[in-house]
Amino acid sequence: MVEELQNFVDNAEYNGTNLIDAGGADVNVIVDAAGTQYTLAATDIDAELAGVTDPTDAATAQGLIDGTDTTFDDLVTSVSNSLNEYAADDRRLTGQMEFNSKLSDAIEEGLGATVDADLAKESARLQSLQIKQQLGTQTLSIANQSPQSLLSLFGG
Repeated sequence: MVEELQNFVDNAEYNGTNLIDAGGADVNVIVDAAGTQYTLAATDIDAELAGVTDPTDAATAQGLIDGTDTTFDDLVTSVSNSLNEYAADDRRLTGQMEFNSKLSDAIEEGLGATVDADLAKESARLQSLQIKQQLGTQTLSIANQSPQSLLSLFGG
């Protein structure tokens, strides 16, 4: 069981980081737009594995049987505590990722609404300018027809 646990510890690497192996360093994770960091603490399970005595030795085996040698039990407790901490970290980071995703969606939706409102405003302004242009053209047309009407009255 100790060998299996050692293999697990040695292979528990993600993106080049192993939080439970010897020499594992804490990892800081940015959790919000303000740059707030959350620290995932490393646990050196290798050191604890080194403290486990060889269960094939008769005295150690007897100690494990009668409960006087608690090194393996202590190791199981330590590993369980570390896994519980990592599970809590996972829940916290998952919740933060969901919040950040929803915040990003809300910002994107708000930006889209702002762009739509600006387009509607510009469209109304363009329509207003087109109407003014049409009215100006009609006014000039009427003004140009008035002298012609006066001349026709005088027989011209």
